[in-house]
Amino acid sequence: MLAPPGHYMVVDTSPDALPRGQTASLTSKEYRPPAQPACLTFWYHGSLHNPGTLRVHLEKGGKHQVLSLSAHGGLAWRLGSVDVQAERAWRVVFEAVAAGMAHSYVALDDLLLQDGPCPRPGSCDFESGLCGWSHLAWPSLGGYSWDWGGGATPSRYPQPPVDHTLGTEAGHFAFFETGVLGPGGRAAWLRSEPLPATPVSCLRFWYHMGFPEHFYKGELRVLLSSAQGQLAVWSTGGHRRHQWLEAQVEVASTNEFQVVFEATLGGQPALGPIALDDVEYLAGQHCQQPAPSPGDTAVPMSVPTVVGSALLLLMLLVLLGLGGRRWLKRGSCPFQSNTEATAPGFDNILFNADGVTLPASVTSDP
Repeated sequence: MLAPPGHYMVVDTSPDALPRGQTASLTSKEYRPPAQPACLTFWYHGSLHNPGTLRVHLEKGGKHQVLSLSAHGGLAWRLGSVDVQAERAWRVVFEAVAAGMAHSYVALDDLLLQDGPCPRPGSCDFESGLCGWSHLAWPSLGGYSWDWGGGATPSRYPQPPVDHTLGTEAGHFAFFETGVLGPGGRAAWLRSEPLPATPVSCLRFWYHMGFPEHFYKGELRVLLSSAQGQLAVWSTGGHRRHQWLEAQVEVASTNEFQVVFEATLGGQPALGPIALDDVEYLAGQHCQQPAPSPGDTAVPMSVPTVVGSALLLLMLLVLLGLGGRRWLKRGSCPFQSNTEATAPGFDNILFNADGVTLPASVTSDP
């Protein structure tokens, strides 16, 4: 099934259309002052070779430049954002400044105004959407991809009952249902916006995996995707149910790159979601180990206490050893039963509850 054709705004910055140094403007309508700080996001794209510069202005009685972007060429759309705080009516003006390169252009798409300050690049709490994260649906998955929702969002598949940000069903997160993957090693990707090269940065996020116990497990991986290829930097899999877990990954790249969350399934299809929340990209920072919670705080012990505890443990081991020797000399063990113990058979309640049929090699007697 083909997707409907999309549309965007574009300006030709070739010398015959727009001489070098000249500008072409795109002006929004006038908006009333926002009741609270807001964020204007947009996606921009430039031709492969030196398309020029994109400037963003906020007009609040007078023109005020708030952002200047070099319209990088390439295949990827890039995310731009501007914090909006105005006490009077305002509008936004986009200006494309030509660089004098033939066959060049600058394009704009998906302008969106949302409440709250703009998130940092690569970061998102998913309360207002996917921020700069994109989830292209693969044709082989029947149009399914990573989605945005919450505990109160109707869904045909199970998903976490609450998010991590708010801890309630009113909160939101990104999730993918692995049951649509099927066998064959297919995967679903959630991509960040392009991020600049970095010697070291920290990616911190919370994840939730819900798979039936002793069933086929899903896997979540973190990839760094750049012109040099893809590099896996973190992965986890298994049966973790009804809890959000934190992960921290240090990333480094000598080229511009994108962070990719990859959801896969190790085995046959199983109903189980993989969810993400509170993704935070800390550019130029090393990851710090999370501080222990109050319940996990270690209690300091003095040196005499430690030594005394060690001596007491040693005495207990000596007494147990002497008692064992006496029992061996008497030829019997006080804990030994007159009847030979029978090895218990395989009886797992969770298997029975989930209605999983065990293979004959497991259920039959040896």
